[in-house]
Amino acid sequence: MTTLSIQKLVGGRKEAINAYLDVHRDEIEEHHRKLETKPSYNRKAEPIGQMVAIAEEPTAFPWRMTVEG
Repeated sequence: MTTLSIQKLVGGRKEAINAYLDVHRDEIEEHHRKLETKPSYNRKAEPIGQMVAIAEEPTAFPWRMTVEG
């Protein structure tokens, strides 16, 4: 996902989003390798807000994890 797509989904400053992505770069790349995801995979005709649902509360995520982990 791009910085702009994350910003459209959850808001925030581009600098903060980029800082987060930089810190988690290895984890993100491993996730992509595991799923064999290519950079063009996320290029879709639909707006990202229609394709991805973001839970309002951290505990509402499917894996039941809090923000802290």
